[in-house]
Amino acid sequence: MRKSTSGFTIVELLIVIVIIAILAAIVIVAYNGIQNRAYNSAVENNFSNLSKKLQEYKIASANERFPTGATQTALRDALDTINFKLSTSSYSPTRLDGAAASNLLYIDSNSGSEFALVARSKSMKLYALTSGSGSAIEYTGTYAAGFPAVSYTALAADLGISNTSIVTYFIYASGNFRIWE
Repeated sequence: MRKSTSGFTIVELLIVIVIIAILAAIVIVAYNGIQNRAYNSAVENNFSNLSKKLQEYKIASANERFPTGATQTALRDALDTINFKLSTSSYSPTRLDGAAASNLLYIDSNSGSEFALVARSKSMKLYALTSGSGSAIEYTGTYAAGFPAVSYTALAADLGISNTSIVTYFIYASGNFRIWE
């Protein structure tokens, strides 16, 4: 009498394991791509909304100027009045080299007639918005690789903002964005 045995051979099991590993790798790569696009979209959307808030501030101000100030405190107070919220989870808390860094930079001109915003998303793309552009663009200029450890006056000039006065950093700390103190 012959017993019939059924089951999988080791070769069949190894083939199934390899196929599962390949499918998992494809899913992980696709997920990371989708996640990075979501981060970038959130930053672009934040910049668009912030640009509108800053334009409203300018229209409502007595002297038609963007938020500006003679000191960091004065500028922070002016920026607080526009009451903006950001998708904090979309911004990178590090520089390209992995060191901790400011996430968002606001640069204003002495006259208050111009501003620039620069931020790096978690996908490590660097975005810039200027008062003249109205929408976020990917910044790949001279200072992209070193941001935020760069000369802000030179960065502002590269973005077309002249006569910069105050630079305000926003940093990601304790799960929130807060203005640098």
